[in-house]
Amino acid sequence: MNVLLVNSAAPALWGGGEKWFVEAAEWLRGQGAQVTIVARPASQLLHRAQSKTIATIAFGFGGDFDPLAMLRAKKVVRETGADVVVTNFNKESWQFGIAGKFVGVPVLARHGFTLWTNKPHHRWLAARILTGVVVNAQSIADHYARHNIVPQRLDVVANGVKIAAHKPGRLRAELGLSQDALLLVAAGRLETQKRFDKLLRCAAALRQHLPFTLAIFGVGPHDSELRAQCEVLQIGDLVKWRGFDEELADKVGDADLFLLTSDSEGTPNAALEAMAAGVPVLGFDVGNMAEILNGELSTFLIPAGRDELFVERLHGICANRAALHTVRQAFRERAINEFSFERSMQRYWRILQEITGRS
Repeated sequence: MNVLLVNSAAPALWGGGEKWFVEAAEWLRGQGAQVTIVARPASQLLHRAQSKTIATIAFGFGGDFDPLAMLRAKKVVRETGADVVVTNFNKESWQFGIAGKFVGVPVLARHGFTLWTNKPHHRWLAARILTGVVVNAQSIADHYARHNIVPQRLDVVANGVKIAAHKPGRLRAELGLSQDALLLVAAGRLETQKRFDKLLRCAAALRQHLPFTLAIFGVGPHDSELRAQCEVLQIGDLVKWRGFDEELADKVGDADLFLLTSDSEGTPNAALEAMAAGVPVLGFDVGNMAEILNGELSTFLIPAGRDELFVERLHGICANRAALHTVRQAFRERAINEFSFERSMQRYWRILQEITGRS
């Protein structure tokens, strides 16, 4: 099978979606597929794909409905001999979706968060242009259904997590913390959706009850704004800004608890990476979190919008670290057994086989 993976992410952007494209390309190659990643020139995605010796094409995307970009997309699909195209954002879904229509190649969109709203052109894209869409959380599928967005095919496939090579003590050493110190971790792009502003307010409330260190991993447009908020809340001594760290999955096992305060999510990669390292996760009921934290882990799931309850539960959990450590194995097993990368990619592989008729 010849697979074209297309992602128009901004050159500087490197998030969960972009990471998935590179890891998916490697996995698909392992199944014997021929894979090419199409990305912006000089982008993080392009460079990282090339570092893995994945075939790449630098592509100028232009506007969403740019007819010249559509012609370029048509040329790429033809010249690569693609059997199927997988897209990320709406821009490439339009451009390569229409190109695929002309060439007779199926195009599958992968949505890691909600990309379609109650707009006629979104319904048209879903029903008339794309062969199908894969979303990584049932909540996204439900949102589309509420807005009468009916794709030709819709599959829900949660993200999967790879098992990292845990490096015990590494993060605590970098932070100058002993094993007795309470270490909280959060990670993600520093943007509105992730609500790190809410996280900082929760941290300010918690400091009234017990000492801790909060390590925040990520970069983004709200970096300086969040740092300023941190000082206003007088928690600058407790919060450690770690930026982007390629080895976070290897280090996060040192944490006592991972915090997720997003307003919206698909399947949060960083939370799954923490769980795979045996770190419990306290998070709001957004995206796929209800599926991740169901059953015996449900006490770590907070109804969306219940910020005061989040702080209350956070205090209760952190006040009893011994009890917190007893659930580490349950979190690890949940991630490994139900949200493995291999399991997720096997589902994608079956979908690609079904829409192409190829193995």
